[in-house]
Amino acid sequence: LSIRRQRQMCIRDSSRIRAMVEELMTLAQMDSWQYSLQLAPASLDRILQDAVEAVEPKALRFGIEINLYGGNINLTCDAQKLYQVFLNLLDNAVKYSEKGSRVDVTAAESGEHAIVRVKDTGVWIPEEDLPHIFDPFYRGESSGGSGHAGLGLAIARRIMSLQGGDICVENLSSGGASFCIR
Repeated sequence: LSIRRQRQMCIRDSSRIRAMVEELMTLAQMDSWQYSLQLAPASLDRILQDAVEAVEPKALRFGIEINLYGGNINLTCDAQKLYQVFLNLLDNAVKYSEKGSRVDVTAAESGEHAIVRVKDTGVWIPEEDLPHIFDPFYRGESSGGSGHAGLGLAIARRIMSLQGGDICVENLSSGGASFCIR
């Protein structure tokens, strides 16, 4: 390998390791109650739009379309941490979808709650993986050698729990998965 290629690989690997360490630190802070929320009024539509815009370049490179449907929903939340939840879900949807797939994000109000669904038309999550995908360090068979530690969904669930919400997943009969965030 050329020195330039080796340098690129080192940079990529060190970025991956840094991200894993940051995720481990986040989980440790959550477990020790050193993790604080900055609750304030926020626009759910803006948070979702920001997350879609962050993932869109990657989606376009892979030929995946992201559609955002929602209304004018305002809520009290930690907007930065909620953004992290949506960013993780959208990144996973793109990562595990095939070229030409579609990811639909819908936001709606249901009583006193906002409900967001992130649906992809990619591959199903194996049934044996569904009960475990929110467990820290769990990586199902379909994750392959992705180089990820299996922390993103665990962090997402904890963030939602700290904000009084929840996140769940189901496979769609038409193919793909649907994550529901409340």
